[in-house]
Amino acid sequence: MNGKIEHIRLKEFFRPLRESLVDFSEGNVRKSIDSLFSSDAIIRMCHPFGDLKGPDNFFDYVYKPLIIAMPDLERRDLIILAGTTPEGQDWIGTMGNYMGTFLSTFLDIPATGHLAHMRYHEFFRFQNGKITEMQVIWDIPELMMLAKVWPMAPQLGAFLCTQVQ
Repeated sequence: MNGKIEHIRLKEFFRPLRESLVDFSEGNVRKSIDSLFSSDAIIRMCHPFGDLKGPDNFFDYVYKPLIIAMPDLERRDLIILAGTTPEGQDWIGTMGNYMGTFLSTFLDIPATGHLAHMRYHEFFRFQNGKITEMQVIWDIPELMMLAKVWPMAPQLGAFLCTQVQ
């Protein structure tokens, strides 16, 4: 199959999840996760979450607390890549920002009452039209810096939030 057609097909599989994450309605997000993820999908997350199994665990232990902390949560993709590895695995990679008003504690990070953003890199492996694996890196230290609870020495480089155009 033509590589370009394959990329378009992968992105079309992923579209319902992307669209539900834009305005982050809890019901719509749960519905799209339930329909796209296989029941035994492995979610490999950065610390402190670790590895989770299944879409329910992912939603309940990760997204639900984030929605509580930022009730107006939005996810904004800046980069979306799709392709097939030499081993024949279909993957989609995304990068962007979760944004919302930080109104309640998240991971013991105190709420600020202000707009907060947290960069993400999320990768999804598809098999037979279902997500079977997700690899996630969230910039939780960035959220800590915004809340002024950075536990380490000051950073030496400049900080910026990539703007959505």
